[in-house]
Amino acid sequence: MPIEKIFPLSFIQPLAKVESQRRQFYRPIYSLHKSWARRPGSTFRALGLTHFLGEKITNDSNPRDGAYYKNHLFSGKVALDPFCGGGTSIVELNRLGVKTIGIDLNPVAWFTTKKEIEEFNLDLFNQEVKKLTSTIGKKIKSFYTTVCPECKSSSADIMYVFWVRTIKCPSCNTNDDLYKYYIVGKKQRKSSDTMIICPECDQLFFTHNNLHENSTCPQCSYIFIPIKGNCRNKEYSCSKCKESYKLIDILKEKSNSLSARQYAIEYYCSECSIRAYKKIDDMDIKKFIQVENLFHEKHDELLIPIIKLPKEGKNVSNLKNYGFEKFSDLFNKRQLLSLGLLLNSISKIKNSNLMEYFLAAFSSSLEFHSVLCPYNYTMKQIVNVFNFQSFLVPLQFVENNVWGTTKGNGTYITYLRRIKRAKEFCKAPFEIEVSNENIERVPISGDQINASVVNSFEELLKRNEANTYLIAGSSVNLQKYKIPSKSIDLVLTDPPYYDYIQYSELANYFYVWLRLILSRSYKCFLSDLIGAEDEIGRNNSEEEFLTNLTKVFIECERVLKTNSPLIFTFHHSTAKAWTLILTALKNSHFLITAAFPVHSEFNSRPVKGRSQDFIIICRKESDLYLDGYHINQNYLTHHYGINFKNSSRLNEKKTLKCNSDEEFALILPILSYKYLSESFEDIQSCIQDFFT
Repeated sequence: MPIEKIFPLSFIQPLAKVESQRRQFYRPIYSLHKSWARRPGSTFRALGLTHFLGEKITNDSNPRDGAYYKNHLFSGKVALDPFCGGGTSIVELNRLGVKTIGIDLNPVAWFTTKKEIEEFNLDLFNQEVKKLTSTIGKKIKSFYTTVCPECKSSSADIMYVFWVRTIKCPSCNTNDDLYKYYIVGKKQRKSSDTMIICPECDQLFFTHNNLHENSTCPQCSYIFIPIKGNCRNKEYSCSKCKESYKLIDILKEKSNSLSARQYAIEYYCSECSIRAYKKIDDMDIKKFIQVENLFHEKHDELLIPIIKLPKEGKNVSNLKNYGFEKFSDLFNKRQLLSLGLLLNSISKIKNSNLMEYFLAAFSSSLEFHSVLCPYNYTMKQIVNVFNFQSFLVPLQFVENNVWGTTKGNGTYITYLRRIKRAKEFCKAPFEIEVSNENIERVPISGDQINASVVNSFEELLKRNEANTYLIAGSSVNLQKYKIPSKSIDLVLTDPPYYDYIQYSELANYFYVWLRLILSRSYKCFLSDLIGAEDEIGRNNSEEEFLTNLTKVFIECERVLKTNSPLIFTFHHSTAKAWTLILTALKNSHFLITAAFPVHSEFNSRPVKGRSQDFIIICRKESDLYLDGYHINQNYLTHHYGINFKNSSRLNEKKTLKCNSDEEFALILPILSYKYLSESFEDIQSCIQDFFT
């Protein structure tokens, strides 16, 4: 039975929701490295399994008796993902015993997928962790110690150093702080007590007051409102002369006028067993200067990127507005020394496969080691660089402990643990069962995630194992990879979201560090930056996006076997983006035969977009011809379940009338059919109201 009629949407929704919210616990393999807009593995497992099994994968009376919770081996089947990104489709299909081809322009995505599926030796990994901890780990930790105000121990661990950006006031030439607010952090996560800083004398003190009301400094008696800093919504008011300016106007005049200073520390003292805040003192400043001097002394020996930021890019332009010119500018000197020394040590690990896992942990941790990391004062934790899928420059940021402490988040030792959990999951994958808000892990006996990366399509077919042909390149011409026509059983992918995420622009943040080692072994890491010329959606050009996506879909149509589907997920909030998708499908002779709204990571994030992802199932036009010339509506209804009665949602003006994602999913196959048969000339006008 075709997947269009039996895909278990209601079963998958709660699984996808839980996984999206707590991926590192319920699909830990996908926490191995940062990947943008990653789709839930549970969704992709269900898609691959339902298609290849050809029957229901659920059991309503006893869910664990359903095929979803069983081991499967679809030997001889071959699947393609032309936009494999972080490798979700590759991993999930590998578990099903399917041979896979994964293609992506982004070398960071290629490397991430490679390490998700490759062999892992836990004993060797643990041995190397101990070795690094006793050598370079001990050295880096010495850069992050402070004096505990309670017991006077000089070996308290720094968790976070709080920094505020400063600027010279154009009017009075005073070097002034740029505070969005004068809040340091909560005493406890659910506590009403909040540590704040006096903008006049830098005194730290707890307040019980409402943060929107006046607080009085116990040191200097200065009165201020904690939530109301002197630079809010990019409007700056000098704390001395009170003149006001737009911050961007000052930066345009003198982009290098921004600096930064330390003002507080969050520390953990093992002697006192306390986690607390303290004001920066003279010893802390002295230690930082010593580390800065050591950085300059060791500079030429360190593996650190010296690459300039790309000349163009919407995210990069924001960094340049704040005076950043090189990737190394995104880190302070203590971070650069720590990261450079750590990378030097990683590069000396002789076992290349093992070394790459330590490198993956290093690269992953970078999103928590930058002068772009803000602090969530309510949750008492650092926030990663890419929390909003772009480069934002916070006025107040925190410096993390690079190696790690007993407490804290986003440190190197934290990511070593993630690598270990991820690869343990590969040895013994599990699914989850959600019932009555209870979440239980369900082991899948016989399952594993393990593949060799082969170098050609021919080699992929010759070997019996479910291996992967992994390519760092473009998918607009699959013939150059010698993938024959009608050789693929399934295309399962997640194409770029038009103008939403600039993948290569963001991934360069990791790439410039990874290439310092990987350029020795892999050609895709030779260039200074990721070659984004062929990236679909890179320049927000409608014509370019449509042209290149159509080329990829045409190649998918060529390589797919008869009656084999193209399945992909898509997420966007504009009629234009959906029009481009529908047009690319029409131009490549695909018809949408079903669509399903499914939970997305965006449901829980403050980003622009429709509330859910859409799973789009497509069939080759040539597979649907009954008489060689026409697609019969009755056949589509009988075989794939398309209900043409939903055409009533199109009014006389051919404008879509529906109010929910569920209704839009029902109408998508009909829109595709009418568009393919040229019943619509302007599909964008038809669906515009739905996205307005």
